[in-house]
Amino acid sequence: LGGLVYIIGVRALLKRLGETGLAWTGGALMLSGFVLTAVAPVWPLFGLAFLLIGLGFYMLHNTLQTNATQMAPFDRSAAISLFAFALFVGQAIGATALGHLGEWSGYGAIFLLAGVGLGILAWLFGTLNQRHRLAQAAAQ
Repeated sequence: LGGLVYIIGVRALLKRLGETGLAWTGGALMLSGFVLTAVAPVWPLFGLAFLLIGLGFYMLHNTLQTNATQMAPFDRSAAISLFAFALFVGQAIGATALGHLGEWSGYGAIFLLAGVGLGILAWLFGTLNQRHRLAQAAAQ
């Protein structure tokens, strides 16, 4: 559902937030959704959590992927391959590590850690992207 909301509103979101704002907002939405998933006392709240996570994922992932294609314009295929490699290896490592964490502390801790990690990733990327764009503008 979050992906559908993103597809319908991406043009307006990009115009209003820009790339940096998409990353920051996407991270904040995922953080909120994962925290809600960790602490939700009743199952209907999961629908809202999944909407937040889905929309946030599309906002951050598509911004990261777009920037991956721009990192090496002379060899976009290598840039996208590296992006995909990092994504899938990260998922494999995360699933392995967090599976053990879930056994020790419960699934709530996994959702909290995932939300915080994605929030940090989004904040870091957005901040670096903003600095890069400001440096480019100053150089012109």
